[in-house]
Amino acid sequence: MPHLLAAALAAPALLAPEHGHAHRADPAETPDCRSAPWPWGCVADCESDGRWNADTGNGCYGGLQFAPATWREFGGERYAPSAHLATADEQIAVGRDVPRVRGWEAWPSCAQRYGPAGRAHTVEPGDTLTSVAARFRVPGGMDALYRPNEETVGPGPDRLAVGVLPALPPCRPAALPPCRPAPARGLMDSPGERFPTSGVNTASFMAQDDDEANPCRTRPVLLPGQADMTPCAGKDGTAPPMRISFLIHNAYGLGGTIRATHNLAAGLAEQHEVEIVSVFRHREKPFLDHHPHVTLRHLVDTRTGTPGYEGDHPEHAIAAEDFPREDHQYHAYSMLTDRRIRAHLGAAGADVVVTTRPGLTHHLARQGAAGAVRVGQEHLGLSAHTPALRRRLRAVYPRLDALTTATEADARNHRDKLRLPGVQVAVLPNAVPDPAGPPADPAARRIVAAGRLVPVKRYELLIRAFARVHALHPEWSLDICGGGERRAALAELVEELGLTGHVRLRGAVNPMEDAWTGGSVAAVSSSWESFGMTVVEAMRCGVPVVAVDCPHGPREIITDGVDGLLVRSAAPDALADALLSLVGDENLRRSMGRAALANAARYSPAVVAERCSDLLTSLVARRGRSGAAARLRGSAHRVRGAALSTAFALRDTSRDLRAALAPGGAA
Repeated sequence: MPHLLAAALAAPALLAPEHGHAHRADPAETPDCRSAPWPWGCVADCESDGRWNADTGNGCYGGLQFAPATWREFGGERYAPSAHLATADEQIAVGRDVPRVRGWEAWPSCAQRYGPAGRAHTVEPGDTLTSVAARFRVPGGMDALYRPNEETVGPGPDRLAVGVLPALPPCRPAALPPCRPAPARGLMDSPGERFPTSGVNTASFMAQDDDEANPCRTRPVLLPGQADMTPCAGKDGTAPPMRISFLIHNAYGLGGTIRATHNLAAGLAEQHEVEIVSVFRHREKPFLDHHPHVTLRHLVDTRTGTPGYEGDHPEHAIAAEDFPREDHQYHAYSMLTDRRIRAHLGAAGADVVVTTRPGLTHHLARQGAAGAVRVGQEHLGLSAHTPALRRRLRAVYPRLDALTTATEADARNHRDKLRLPGVQVAVLPNAVPDPAGPPADPAARRIVAAGRLVPVKRYELLIRAFARVHALHPEWSLDICGGGERRAALAELVEELGLTGHVRLRGAVNPMEDAWTGGSVAAVSSSWESFGMTVVEAMRCGVPVVAVDCPHGPREIITDGVDGLLVRSAAPDALADALLSLVGDENLRRSMGRAALANAARYSPAVVAERCSDLLTSLVARRGRSGAAARLRGSAHRVRGAALSTAFALRDTSRDLRAALAPGGAA
């Protein structure tokens, strides 16, 4: 925990920004609560009589009396399921974030007793007033933050002492962007045009390339400690948010890529303007809820029986030419989708366009996106694609600005096998929302698995392993959540092994949180996982996971023996042994569940969105926001990418020709 300077300890300062002057607590008022860094010992003193393990039944917990929702909101579950189970230092670490958002009024009686008022930020290593102003979106920037804090900060505004508590301005009116600190370095909110929500098959927003008419569109992205020296900087001291557009196959369905896209978009929407463009729309409402600040629209309407239905459009009966036939969803695409996608990319007007499957990334790489940064996402993994699709992707991916993968192993695959000079290959794991309820009960007698009922999930292996578990612990049950082609075969196996009533094939479950928290052990028997979304979902609910150590995801998520178990063999007995080690030891389930809850916090939407924002911000900053300079830099990269694409295509054609002419080759 940061320590206050001696001067700050002698006269702790918490400023009331509403009045623009410091209010200092009388040191004589707080002589007995200085054992913890100011003001936290004193807050605990007035909230719980200094009892950091307080659990009085009033619905609030710990020394600082956190409500469960507040503890979750500010990341407390990375330490313990409830505040009173965390140490004093851990509670203080969470408590430091509360005044930044809610102000000291979160503890009204303490604020009245000791004097703190308004919002405040505890200075951390590396902070400057410039970076703090950027992170908390202070209108007027560093100067506006320094004036009311001069007495506290001292004469060197960019040499802040760790632990000093500069005051933050009050929240903006509700009509303006939400009063929350921006993740990481914090691009500031700027009131402006949201993505339009009306109209179908229209552009997301109008591109603005007239830099003289709109100079703010060329302002640089600010990093901590950097000053914005462009003409717009003096107006409100803020930098504009990025406009980010996701292009996805079908945002209205249910699947890992869809869930990951909605989760990431929700995290980014706290700071940026975000839309999800779905190529297809097959139902009235999306299966998954989407963030209210994320615009959702579609390009082709396939809802039967509705006025907008386009499944019988003449162009939809003609095979696609732009969408690569090597993508296994090729059958769904057509001349109509080709034309709509081209029109969308040509008029997108975004700072960044992100595509979420190979066929759409192929579109983006070849056709561009109205001067936007081009980012492809790989949700399956390079090894999951056919050699023909990999060759096709290698020919066009050099035209991208960046490619993200869900795992480090897949990133290495792309770097080694596709060799994409000039393309930033970055790891961006999938985000999983914070659980809405309490973590799972380690005393539960249920194993839970989730995923589509397809061969790669190897549920036969799991059911056979569970048969041995059930023989030794007949009170335990197994739930398998998901639908798919293997349901009938799995039901037959359950009956054959005498497990009817003990193994439930529950079908698709949404939300999954209730299913995870209804168990105390999660199981993954897959032969291959592109990421391991279900692994993270279970861990975020405090459930330890037993997973076969398959490529790629589980080994990058699970810390073997700490928050779960990795099974090196795919034999039923090996999986059964690992399951039995948890089934037979409730204390082990409890300790691993707590570790899982803490370790999986790194996959929260806020954390992953911060990581994504860092990447996208650096790409946009490297190329500039818009206008002639951006187009020139983008064109240079595209020319190099096109040259590499042509070279790859010629090499592949030559290789195929040699193979055909070789003895025994195709005629």
